[in-house]
Amino acid sequence: MHRRLFLISAAGLMTGCRAEPPMAGQLDPVFDPARLSSRLQVVAGRAAPAVLGVGLLDGQTGQLLGFNGDRPFPLQDLSRLAIVAAVLAEVDAGKLSLSEPVIVRDIDLSPPPSPVAEAWPGRTAYTIGDLVDRTLSTADNTAADLLMKRIGGPGAVSAWLELKDISGLHLDRYARQREPEINAMASFRSDWKGEAAFERQRLAVEPKDRSAALQAYLTDGRDTVTPLAAVRFLDALRAGQLLSPASTGKLLGLMALHRPGGDRLAAALPAGSILTHQTGNVRPDPGMAAATSDIGIISLLDGRQFVVATFLGASSASDQVRSALITEVGRTILAEARA
Repeated sequence: MHRRLFLISAAGLMTGCRAEPPMAGQLDPVFDPARLSSRLQVVAGRAAPAVLGVGLLDGQTGQLLGFNGDRPFPLQDLSRLAIVAAVLAEVDAGKLSLSEPVIVRDIDLSPPPSPVAEAWPGRTAYTIGDLVDRTLSTADNTAADLLMKRIGGPGAVSAWLELKDISGLHLDRYARQREPEINAMASFRSDWKGEAAFERQRLAVEPKDRSAALQAYLTDGRDTVTPLAAVRFLDALRAGQLLSPASTGKLLGLMALHRPGGDRLAAALPAGSILTHQTGNVRPDPGMAAATSDIGIISLLDGRQFVVATFLGASSASDQVRSALITEVGRTILAEARA
């Protein structure tokens, strides 16, 4: 889909357009880029020294804007959307069935959160469909890793994203690899399953080593996404460009059930609005949250839709303050939208 691009950043305003003719309505954009940039800069100032990143697309005109939009942020929980989408694409292609059985072994377990790992060995039998649902409904790392392994690993997901022309979204490791690495831990073992056991092992690592590992993660290009890439991914999903209608409906339905609480973007919405979204976090330590995010599709009662991706990187603020900053971004966007 061709779109005029209105790109704004904390460093300054950049406006450009593709060579193709603009879509209908794009010469009368919903958002004033300079004014929105100025208002987001105020939020960014309150978030400092954390880094604010925002991607925004107006579903009616295709107007696309970014505040630090091309800056990479840790992918974390948002990886699950890409994994499930790639799995459903295999289902659409007839290469995989949601009813295919999966047996979970001790070597398949991944770090928390993972109800599948905590249920092991009491329960070992699942289906691909079970794992798809659990990957998003309970943010299950074991389910996500098993799905990704079944379709060929991180490289297969990356190849599918490239095929769909989604650039700026990098998925490079399994959760069982990534989570120990960013906490300076040894390779994950099955007896670390569950929050309490994993946290004991994590806290056994010297704080300076954990801090160094987390700082390295913030500059590591692996497992990252830009706000604009997140928006393009969700817009392509919304438009039915990634999956069949049935699979699109399934994935969006799972996202609509995502209810981590009424904060972040959800707290910015007027009554009657629908938020189809995915939140993300990096385990805070020591005294810093490497990433806090919320990406989603906002559907208003009047029929308008906005695709929004908001990221906070390297914040020492409390979870409540970080959530409030993301809420402020959402309110700013809706206030600036011209009906």
